[in-house]
Amino acid sequence: MKALYKYLSILFLVVLTSAFQSCEKQNLPTEATGSFELFLSLDNEDFSGLKSVVIPDSLTVSPYHALLTVIGRDSVPVLEDELIPLYKFGEGFFSEKIELKAGGYRLLKFLIVDPEGEVLYAAPMEGSPMAYLVKDPLPIGFKIQPEETTRLVPEVLPVNNEPPSEFGYSSFGFSVVRPLPFHIAVILDNPMLMDPAISSSVAPTRFTNAALSVYHPDGWSYDFRLEAKVNRVVIRGGAEYYKFIIEKEGFEPVKMEVPAKKLLESTPENPMLVRIGYGHNLLVLQPDPDHGFDAMISDLEPDKNFGKHPYFEATWRSEPILTVMRENRSLIRFSLTGLPKSARIEKVTLKLFHDVPIKWDSLMRKDSLRTTAKEFVWYGAVLQQIVEPWEEHEVTWGNRPKTIEANQVYVSPIHNYHTYDAAGNKVLSNFIEVDVTKLFVPEQEIAAPNYGMMFKVSPNADYFKGFRFTSSDFEKPVMRPVLKVHYSLPVM
Repeated sequence: MKALYKYLSILFLVVLTSAFQSCEKQNLPTEATGSFELFLSLDNEDFSGLKSVVIPDSLTVSPYHALLTVIGRDSVPVLEDELIPLYKFGEGFFSEKIELKAGGYRLLKFLIVDPEGEVLYAAPMEGSPMAYLVKDPLPIGFKIQPEETTRLVPEVLPVNNEPPSEFGYSSFGFSVVRPLPFHIAVILDNPMLMDPAISSSVAPTRFTNAALSVYHPDGWSYDFRLEAKVNRVVIRGGAEYYKFIIEKEGFEPVKMEVPAKKLLESTPENPMLVRIGYGHNLLVLQPDPDHGFDAMISDLEPDKNFGKHPYFEATWRSEPILTVMRENRSLIRFSLTGLPKSARIEKVTLKLFHDVPIKWDSLMRKDSLRTTAKEFVWYGAVLQQIVEPWEEHEVTWGNRPKTIEANQVYVSPIHNYHTYDAAGNKVLSNFIEVDVTKLFVPEQEIAAPNYGMMFKVSPNADYFKGFRFTSSDFEKPVMRPVLKVHYSLPVM
């Protein structure tokens, strides 16, 4: 049987670079550290079998990795299923430096993994069927001592089609990680500069450092520090999509879902570019009763002012005593004096809360959800731009200001009163958040002043009783309307 398995002896030279942390009066040996590099040398026959899949000589990074587990004298892992990249060097490979404290260690696991995540070579464990083919099966004890060079020479065997149990492993699968390398750069999205181009002399000035957090669907995650350049990052492979969060102090986090295909297509010359809004800032407004500017108006009481009304509502309800329908509308205005004069508004959202939602039977207008592109799509209510002045404690239905339909924002009950938890499940909520950007930065260019927003039931909402949210006069401060203004500043 020994003739059937030619074992490959791989020499790993552990080069120690020791460093002592010392005090004025004494040295502390326990603080001594060393670093080691793994050197892999192959004979011509073994090396020729790998050349077809390694990268060209003009590049320095090999897609091969060593996967190893090392424990200390206390049996606590110091390297557990650690995936170490192997770099091509002449007719062999070497690894990056790995630092360990001086002391005794044991090598428990040692595998060589190819670019597809398959185990090519394995060091057999003592007592396994394949252990007799090597002189010193795992575990192998070794010491790292200051100012000394330690040689670690594990012998490995080609795995071929042998099961993991032949080498003493319960499974190769749990420790086989498919590394996914890609190139990424973070740039400041400054509209005053030309579009980025790696070959452009101005482009590198837009690169910036940032923190990158990568989340794998299987629960794996890792945080990287990106430099102000094109970065090469290696993450855990095997997923179709990854969640990325890019953070930089002074900027809003950028969250995205990235397909693995896009990462694989990245190169040093054409990296994945992540834009961080240049100078983005956030203004949050949640005024109290003394500073809020909102009111309700009612068609059945056209001369009455509701400037202290606790609700911000757009309702269409029957009056049981008068046997008629009552329509209530609301007006609201936020002061943007807190914005710098040079600010450029990027996005505006309005967050509205309710204490008791008005019931709505979605079955009553199912046909409205199945409209074609040419049919009118029914919405529950609209927010329209007010184009005439009004006063909180003077406005009534009779003297209500004019509004325009241009750039109006629809608020639909179909998408109301739910959100999603961390697992992606739909759950009930007591608020909605509406994008009202086009009421502040018009999509349709109009020459009209802006005096806030009017909230009213949509004309076709005959079967919908409307919305009743809380106003700035509501008793609970946390449930008052919130306006968030995202803005950027020009480069000085």
